[in-house]
Amino acid sequence: MNSLDRAMKRKQKAERVLTDLQLIQKWRTVGDCFVVGAAAYNLMVSPDIDLETFCDVPNPHIIMSELAMLTLNKNVIELKYRDYTSSDFNGYYFKLLYRAEELE
Repeated sequence: MNSLDRAMKRKQKAERVLTDLQLIQKWRTVGDCFVVGAAAYNLMVSPDIDLETFCDVPNPHIIMSELAMLTLNKNVIELKYRDYTSSDFNGYYFKLLYRAEELE
């Protein structure tokens, strides 16, 4: 299997994760959500999905409340939050770890 075939298989797995968690739909309750990074370009090397969400008034409490419901999914094993509003990044960062092997 060549690297493009591997990337496509990873992309398909990523799409199953997004569907299982309904992650894009949940983020759309916060703002405009887009898949970015390697998953957006079908060039996935590692199992990592990046999403960017743009909204007029970011509220981490509302976002975390929405994401907290995802912890009810048996495959969600970690949820992290970071406030980078005082840095050059100037935003909030959320990270969710998901055990994708259960999708096989």
